[in-house]
Amino acid sequence: MVEKCRVDKVGLLSKRKSRSKELSGGQRQRLSIATALVNDPVAVFLDEPTTGLDPRARRNIWNIVYDIRDSGKSLVMTTHSMEEAETLCDRVAIVDAGKIVDSGTPAELISDLESRGVKSIKGGDLTLEDVFIDLTGRSLQEETADEDEDDDE
Repeated sequence: MVEKCRVDKVGLLSKRKSRSKELSGGQRQRLSIATALVNDPVAVFLDEPTTGLDPRARRNIWNIVYDIRDSGKSLVMTTHSMEEAETLCDRVAIVDAGKIVDSGTPAELISDLESRGVKSIKGGDLTLEDVFIDLTGRSLQEETADEDEDDDE
């Protein structure tokens, strides 16, 4: 009964008799989350849950993450997507070279950056991506951009 309930919770009830190798990438990610929920844990750890997924599969995972959060469970998630962190997370820790360089709510981190007069690299409103780039070193991104330009020549 628990298995059926968890599989249904992540939208895989119709696939419950399928082998994992028969599932798409997004379905495998949802199955992974379902297995993490089997014992009704107090805390759930998700490592890069949307990496390599198409936009629809990514949104399916986001909806599952919202459900986990709304159920009152603690959720710890790693992601390289600052958009994802800004959208899904109540608190964010920016990690660089294995060390936390700053943490807070996405709004706090963005507000701190605004208060220092930093402008968005894309123009418009500052985002968590701008915070990440500011905290982890703008020079690295500029070096990468310079290398990309050199490749174009």
